[in-house]
Amino acid sequence: MKKNLFLKRSLAFALLSTTLNITTFAAATSNPTIISPQDNSIHYMGRIDTSNAKDFVDLWWPGSTIEADFTGTSIKLNVEGTDPDAPNYLNVYIDGTLTVLKCEYGPHTYTLATNLKNTKHHLLINKRTEVWAPVRFTGFELDPQASLTPYEDKRQLKIEFYGDSITAGVCNEAPTDIDNYEDYIHFNNENAFAPLLAKKLDAQYSCIALGGIGIVNGYLPIDMNDVWDWTNLDEPMPIWDFSKWQADYVVINLGQNDYSSTLSDTFTTEYVTLISKIRSKYPKAHIFCTIGPMTASHDATFVKRIEDAVHMVNTYGDSKVYFHALSQDAGVLHPRVDVNRAMADELADFITKTLKIL
Repeated sequence: MKKNLFLKRSLAFALLSTTLNITTFAAATSNPTIISPQDNSIHYMGRIDTSNAKDFVDLWWPGSTIEADFTGTSIKLNVEGTDPDAPNYLNVYIDGTLTVLKCEYGPHTYTLATNLKNTKHHLLINKRTEVWAPVRFTGFELDPQASLTPYEDKRQLKIEFYGDSITAGVCNEAPTDIDNYEDYIHFNNENAFAPLLAKKLDAQYSCIALGGIGIVNGYLPIDMNDVWDWTNLDEPMPIWDFSKWQADYVVINLGQNDYSSTLSDTFTTEYVTLISKIRSKYPKAHIFCTIGPMTASHDATFVKRIEDAVHMVNTYGDSKVYFHALSQDAGVLHPRVDVNRAMADELADFITKTLKIL
């Protein structure tokens, strides 16, 4: 949780035309089909800035997703690692088969698949790692004459999470006896409780989470009340356009870093402030506040601070804000995948019972 957020960042295609004959036609058709990040057939999920999509799209937040259907027998991914000290890992699924990809520093072209059947295939990419540095996506390369085909996400429910390293999935796939913060292969947002819960509810998913952050005092020079509406983590502008994606449910799991660093007397009022800010952008959403499963959730006095925040908001007239303390106990270590699954199950049960979903 003590990872420094502000790490330093470092941020060819040629087409030859000749007179048409058998030889030049064969050469022309050997050129790959280049897919730009702004192609309308690409589906992005999460808080992703597409304002520069003609050239690139940066994936900052954990769980940020690219999804597309494509034709042909192969596909390559063009991405750029933006920080030599903070490698990112991606989960890459082609027709449901997983490959874990390490994005090396600088621009690279990665062959994701070859020798596929010459038919339509489905590609899903999600960011395993935290927000220390973005993955810069610059496009795909397909077979000559191949293309993307329109993809539609048919899931209607939308759920957004605000959290710390627990929500981000830090160390959730590490050995059980130690939290190794330096080996990022053990970070997998896809197996954190948040996306597991979204999957159980058949919901689209957005994750605003970073290790070390708190409501007031964590291990970073910023807190969630500072960054809750940021699009990217390197600067506060541009502010995220919440009209692009309206959450139906919001889950907040924050407080562990406040508890384990220096707990402020203003924690409860600042928690109310965060709820109010989120409510201003999601006027119809159900907001579920939780805590766990590390040490903070097993201190009744601290848990009451969050309960008091929810009670205050309810007293102000917002009845669509709820509290549930998670029952799992991960102790001082980050929860591993089995605990994350139990957290997702418990929250899914709480949400469905609270909203009387059949």
